[in-house]
Amino acid sequence: MLPLEAAIGVDNQLASINYTALNKQFINGQWVDGHEDAIVDNLNPFTDDIIHTLRSAGTADVDAAFEAAKQASPAWAATNPLVRRIFSCERLRF
Repeated sequence: MLPLEAAIGVDNQLASINYTALNKQFINGQWVDGHEDAIVDNLNPFTDDIIHTLRSAGTADVDAAFEAAKQASPAWAATNPLVRRIFSCERLRF
């Protein structure tokens, strides 16, 4: 658990996400390959350099991500809004 999560009492699997796997889709707490044959370039928005390439997400990937989000939604909604904000901001600092 990262110091922020310990300080605000959040015990979540997101604390251990390895953001170096940006060549995959992040679905239900796991990095997975997309199920389409198409390849997508993940570009640096400032330089347009290719950071990673990844397989495109297919309908099954989108459905799995939607279902995971739907299942997580009640617990996330029940979390104090300030805690959600702090936690989200910390996650974006990868």
